[in-house]
Amino acid sequence: MIALPHPVASERLCRSADVAALCIIASLPWSTSGTSIFLAIWLLLVLPQTDWRQLLREARQSPSVFAIILLLLTALSVLWSGGAAQEKLNGVGAVAKLAVIPLLILHVSRRGHLAHEALRIFLVSTTALMVLSWVSLMISIPRTALLSMLAPGVPVKDWISQTNFFLIAAFAAAHLACDACTRNHHIRVVGYAGLVAAFIANLMFIHPSRTGLLIIPVLVLLFMVQRIGVRRGTLIGLATSILACLLLWQTSERIRERVESAITEIHRYSTNGEATSAGYRLEWYRQTSGLVAHSPIIGYGAGGVRAAMEGMVKAGTLDEKFVTSNPHNQALLTAMQTGLIGVGLLMAMWLAHTIALAGSSLAARIGLAIVIQNIAGGFFNSHLSDFTQGWMYVMGVGVTIAAARSQASITANG
Repeated sequence: MIALPHPVASERLCRSADVAALCIIASLPWSTSGTSIFLAIWLLLVLPQTDWRQLLREARQSPSVFAIILLLLTALSVLWSGGAAQEKLNGVGAVAKLAVIPLLILHVSRRGHLAHEALRIFLVSTTALMVLSWVSLMISIPRTALLSMLAPGVPVKDWISQTNFFLIAAFAAAHLACDACTRNHHIRVVGYAGLVAAFIANLMFIHPSRTGLLIIPVLVLLFMVQRIGVRRGTLIGLATSILACLLLWQTSERIRERVESAITEIHRYSTNGEATSAGYRLEWYRQTSGLVAHSPIIGYGAGGVRAAMEGMVKAGTLDEKFVTSNPHNQALLTAMQTGLIGVGLLMAMWLAHTIALAGSSLAARIGLAIVIQNIAGGFFNSHLSDFTQGWMYVMGVGVTIAAARSQASITANG
């Protein structure tokens, strides 16, 4: 067998890595196992061709350095964690994905076409899921190994993940529709506008997450600011957000049910102590805030949340039913594990990504929406630590920062 020349072999390896990266993005809305497999394949393909000096330089840049330090701090925190070995491993593993950010930025920066292909693949994948969501609502589809069917219209994974993917897809399609309009591509305008309408209709009438409903006006405001500027965009965005909320409230019984159920759950918990989803969250926030106050600097170590709460049970200050390893708030989870130092690094990472994606290119606009969605969702869920939402953030931020840099460089060079 004749060995391939090194440049040819390297190019084929790069193309294979590109395909694996696109498969990660395509599988994210659908399958945790599929995403894990493609991640492993991508790493096996991309690591052998990585320039480690360039990777180290990238890791020192602001979009990567705070993520890496947060990961290192979390790994170090196992030394003072009182959690079980598996809890410690889970705590470190939840943030280990952040190490991929500099590697992904470096890879996408070398492959100029990859970001555009990633957007197409993401829209195709989420559109296919949206179609299946409508189909599964109209006809009865049995639960299988591939289709979880947790609720009508939620064929895979859960409604939180589905809502997050559909929101970003609608946001991206709205920008594509506006860009097509400025170029007088009327057929594309109709197509992208139709996608936006289909995604929003799905959120209105199927099974939106309550966190997702709170993020909608935030993304509407962001969209307006990006399209028409900060001053006018803020005013028009706020007005549009209020009108959109009123319209959704009046036209969608499903949205009214989701909002009213949250209010009812809080009332039932506060008056009768009844176990409800919203009530549990309030108790977790209260208890973990108190625990953070007792160990504010370095927290309780990776995987130490459950052990700390079990200590409160033994002391008789907490009912055993409230013990959890996840308080469903990203800042509180980070504070519990790595203290205010970790929270500071988390905020610095979000700020660095926001600054890196503050440009006017399509990639920057979509990437900033992913960052804002993660920050807003972090008030009610630990999205960065969750598998699906966390990898959505890492892949989205990594790809869009690389693409935004490339676009900024092209613009600067004329």
